[in-house]
Amino acid sequence: MSFYASTLQLAAQLLLAISAGRLVVETKMLKKLNEEKKKNFSKVNKFFGPQDEVEQLPEDERSTMWRSAIMLYTVSTPLVWISLILFYATRMKADILCDLSKLGTSTKASFNITACYASENPFTTANYDNAGWRWIMFQVGLIIPCVVNVIEMCLNRLLLRFRHALIVFGFTLVYMAINLLGCLMGGGLGK
Repeated sequence: MSFYASTLQLAAQLLLAISAGRLVVETKMLKKLNEEKKKNFSKVNKFFGPQDEVEQLPEDERSTMWRSAIMLYTVSTPLVWISLILFYATRMKADILCDLSKLGTSTKASFNITACYASENPFTTANYDNAGWRWIMFQVGLIIPCVVNVIEMCLNRLLLRFRHALIVFGFTLVYMAINLLGCLMGGGLGK
């Protein structure tokens, strides 16, 4: 799940970067249009007032790519954060350690993955040693997208409407409900 969340977040950041550049170009185009209109007014000795300014570019010259970027943020932000929270707050952390430990062991046939899953405390030195760098990189892969998300939102200083927060919150609740249903179908929460 973290892979998909990170991919959506990357797509949102790329779209936002492209659309932000386009919005800068549109602002310059609007300024140039108003300067040309002002020159035309001065040629006929008319006064150019604020009511004469062009407030928007024509519809066909305006970009709407920023809407897609904001919608991708709406989807990716909860997924990125909930992936991190679910990893540390549920049994998922222990199960992933068992999987990574099996991947890292030299004798995969002798590693009892079922016993590791069933263990009350799979966080043994042997499992950490077997998982090795995979364990660290898995956690880094969960934490870095959250850090990037915070930095990106702070740098962009996006002016979002209040309904955006409601959409993100609603999407988060739906995602958590789906995960809860999956846990219940898999045999319970304490497993």
